[in-house]
Amino acid sequence: MSMQAAPKTVSRPRTRPWSATRVRTFQECRRKYYFRYHLAPLARKPGAPPLAYQIDRVKDLVGLEAWAGDLVHHVIETALNRWRARRDYTETEALAQANRMLSSQYRDSHDYWNAHPDSYTRRPVLLDMHYYSDAGLSKDRAQKLRETVHQSLRSFFRSDLALRLRALDPGDWRPIDRNASARLEDDTLILVKPDFAFVDGDRLMILDWKTGRPDPYWEMIQVTCYALYAADRWGYSLEQIDPRVVHLFPEFRFSDTEYTWDSIQDVKFLIRESQAEIVDLVGTEELPPQERFPCTEDGMRCRWCQFRGVCEGARRDGE
Repeated sequence: MSMQAAPKTVSRPRTRPWSATRVRTFQECRRKYYFRYHLAPLARKPGAPPLAYQIDRVKDLVGLEAWAGDLVHHVIETALNRWRARRDYTETEALAQANRMLSSQYRDSHDYWNAHPDSYTRRPVLLDMHYYSDAGLSKDRAQKLRETVHQSLRSFFRSDLALRLRALDPGDWRPIDRNASARLEDDTLILVKPDFAFVDGDRLMILDWKTGRPDPYWEMIQVTCYALYAADRWGYSLEQIDPRVVHLFPEFRFSDTEYTWDSIQDVKFLIRESQAEIVDLVGTEELPPQERFPCTEDGMRCRWCQFRGVCEGARRDGE
């Protein structure tokens, strides 16, 4: 009796989730994308290449503006949780908390690199400046940073939106999953990270706080993806979903960016095209060759990239 050979297993490219952040990184610098999303994760696996450990060490470095934005997000989250529990939390308390965080996170970022490995149960916020230069903040720069944080929080606490959120019934909150995602018709998984969602009558509002400069193109992509997430997660029709970008600095305002049926189709097209391009470039390997991911031609980006210490793109002549 003849034995039939077992069918060969066909290796297929592993489709990674799609996110606006990943695609933006891919478009700005493919080498940075490769470091962040392909090489850095290998540092947690045995036998990883030495470069993976170096990449993992610096992948979470942040600049001062990003640090300020993250800190504002954290303080607003504290306020919302207090209000949901029907506890008071004032602007004065928020500014005091922000000052404590500015001081403690700055100190931890500075001390982390020379501390005993067991000194921190989790990696603290790490500022780019402490790893690459260890330069101190000038008084003027520190004051501007503090004012950005304070003004952003004042904008939020003094807005009509804050009054509205403070008065919400806890049942009107919609919990956002830690790994929030939506699955599209072609089975592509898109990752999103909105800041807050709540029911307003028969509508669902999704909010995203911003402290940096407006970027209408990527804000349109963000709010459209939030709408797709809300439709998939809670079953609302797209007409009932109102995703908003909320700018807090230098003053409070809702972004003019709106999603429409046309923008939904445009964003879905962007998702399909960019996902196909990434999958084609990655191929079937867990770690594709680095040469497939060239450095950006914009040398200015290299000057502020967290990977500039290990990437040849930052050492190009004349830059």
